[in-house]
Amino acid sequence: MESTILDSAFKFLNQGWVGIVIGVLTSWILFFKGKRKAMLSAQLSRLTIISPRLDEIPNDVKILYKGSEIKQLNKTNIILWNCGTETLHGASIVEDSPLCISLLNGDNILRFQIVKETRTVNKVRLIALENNNHSINIQFDFLDPNDGVNIEILHDSRIDPDIEGTLRGMPSGITIVNKKSPSSLILKEINNAFSKLVHKIFPIIMGFFGLVLLIIYILLELDQIPGQQVSAHSFENYMLLAIGLLYFITPFVSLWITRKRYPKCLTN
Repeated sequence: MESTILDSAFKFLNQGWVGIVIGVLTSWILFFKGKRKAMLSAQLSRLTIISPRLDEIPNDVKILYKGSEIKQLNKTNIILWNCGTETLHGASIVEDSPLCISLLNGDNILRFQIVKETRTVNKVRLIALENNNHSINIQFDFLDPNDGVNIEILHDSRIDPDIEGTLRGMPSGITIVNKKSPSSLILKEINNAFSKLVHKIFPIIMGFFGLVLLIIYILLELDQIPGQQVSAHSFENYMLLAIGLLYFITPFVSLWITRKRYPKCLTN
């Protein structure tokens, strides 16, 4: 019974059109999965410095920050970086929806600063807003892949700030990495690395497999394979030739599609 099932499966997979369909579908999937894209991610971590739940603080004790009384004080670090494969340009930030760190109305950002940055040439800037103590804007010249900053803010909000804004070329918005699940970031990096590896190696494997099929076809045509059961110039031979050519040209087509091209509008 098992032998019959295996024989049937082998006969099905051994048909030429099955290999063509699998090859074409796999090539398209890898092409779209490996497309270059821009992606801005943020990871937040918070440290509570003063909490209104602390019973040790007497009611007649006031805590002041630069002369103003505060009931709560938190420090939030925001790591903002380009985790995509394309450069992010500051000009991509939409003017009507700027990139910003914001709290709820009534909460206040008491202090903000950049504590670490990958490269100063990125020129990341934090801009305070007039008559608005709960938001600051973020501007930058550019962020290459893996460029980013660590922003530290002191605030009196009970919740973490939001990272808002719209960038051209990023319809899905800013990706927030769960601070309690850093493993999600690791899995994302592993998936990206695996996708890049497969996208580079798979066309080479297909090209090599196609070359082997073409060599077998030539040997069949020359009657150089002992004990062959397929006659030369048969339909099976021509199918072997077609599949071999399809697989062999796959890496060249992939290189042609993903090549760097100048804008068509610059041609004469």
